[in-house]
Amino acid sequence: DLTANYTTSGKIVRDQPHFVGYLIATGAGGTNPTATVQFQDSPDDVNYANVPLALETLTAAGTKRVAMAAPTGKYIRATGSISGTNPTFSGFSIQVVAKG
Repeated sequence: DLTANYTTSGKIVRDQPHFVGYLIATGAGGTNPTATVQFQDSPDDVNYANVPLALETLTAAGTKRVAMAAPTGKYIRATGSISGTNPTFSGFSIQVVAKG
């Protein structure tokens, strides 16, 4: 279950110009639960910057798709925060799929 702010580890994605990210949650609890996810890229897995237009918010159980048409660095990761009163997201996962 996701109950706090988070940052995923970097994933090597070299030489892939486009990506699709998926935010998945099988359940959401608390009052006004909100998970905000920002995808970031990096040339070295140390210095990360936000990928333009790669921000999405999840407020209930379900799946959200985030298309990232801009070229990315060698690594990609997701970082985010949750808000609301006692927010929780069960079965929460983030997937990134390369679209060459």
